[in-house]
Amino acid sequence: MQFWKKMVLFIVATISIILSFSRLYMVKSNFSHSIDNASKQGNNQHALEKYILENNLVETIRRGEEVTEDKMTECIQSLYTHLDANSELVAFYIPDSDKVISNMEWIEQLDFSKMLTEEEHYWIRQMQDNHYLFFSSYWTINGKVIYIINAYNIQDIYEERDRQNQQILVTDVIMIAISAVVIGVFARYLTKPIKILNQTAKQIADGKFEQRVDIRSKDEIEELAISFNRMAEEIESKMKQKDDFITGFTHELKTPMTAIVGYADLLRLRQYEENVSKKAINTIYQEAKRLENLSFKLMELMALSEKGICWQDISTSELIKSIQKQAQNQGITAKLEFAMDETVLKRRPRIVRGGASQLN
Repeated sequence: MQFWKKMVLFIVATISIILSFSRLYMVKSNFSHSIDNASKQGNNQHALEKYILENNLVETIRRGEEVTEDKMTECIQSLYTHLDANSELVAFYIPDSDKVISNMEWIEQLDFSKMLTEEEHYWIRQMQDNHYLFFSSYWTINGKVIYIINAYNIQDIYEERDRQNQQILVTDVIMIAISAVVIGVFARYLTKPIKILNQTAKQIADGKFEQRVDIRSKDEIEELAISFNRMAEEIESKMKQKDDFITGFTHELKTPMTAIVGYADLLRLRQYEENVSKKAINTIYQEAKRLENLSFKLMELMALSEKGICWQDISTSELIKSIQKQAQNQGITAKLEFAMDETVLKRRPRIVRGGASQLN
């Protein structure tokens, strides 16, 4: 997979995860806040109805009337008949007679024994595709226990949560698609210099050492391009030095080989006088020694390329004297004149001590 595609995939995935968790957290927070508000309102309404019913029964007692089960049923029925069944449901339970008075159609589905023993402030149940918020409490009148249970329909809170989740899903898909396109274009633009560097590197690897990159982005990519060009220049310089060395070394090999082959061929074809044959044999020997010396120098250069060159200082006057001495030893009568100031150069002694043909 290309680098810019990996970049797009990573950024889009990161944005998707962050957006999803942040939005889901907001929806969950809003949902919890709505449930808390509904529970506070339901609890207040539950306490109010309990207070009203209790006052009615107390007034009955004050009037001197006996609070019978039928009287309690009458007060309860007079209370819940005035309630809005669409928004509130109520049930009254008298454990002694196991009697239930309610405007809930699905009252039989409730487990009173469990609901009345739970310690939660409120609880939520799903009944007939709707969610209800339940509250319960009890009081004792004339030795009789009466439980009151209120149920408030909070389905609209769940529907709102589902609507927000669906809206978030659609919005996130659209945003992620747009982000992927924008990030893809931006990533292609950012990675274009890397593509240029890669193409140029392949050209240099194919032998086109003159290739360079021209990237002006004023950032780390531009610094990389400058370093890349410097590397390419060094490679081109090294390859040119290598070609020059091979050309010079080939020329150095050709001269003694020509002499050796020529004199050996003369000796092979016919008999010559002793002095001529001796001269030819001496020439062959000298040129062979010259080849041997060149082979040693080549091996030494190969070793230097691995271990590095240990340079030593030499003054220009010492260098000139060394050249003059080598010229005299080889019988060179040419006149050498040097015009230079006294200075110090770097040398490797064994190479400088070689023949005149190897001083270049």
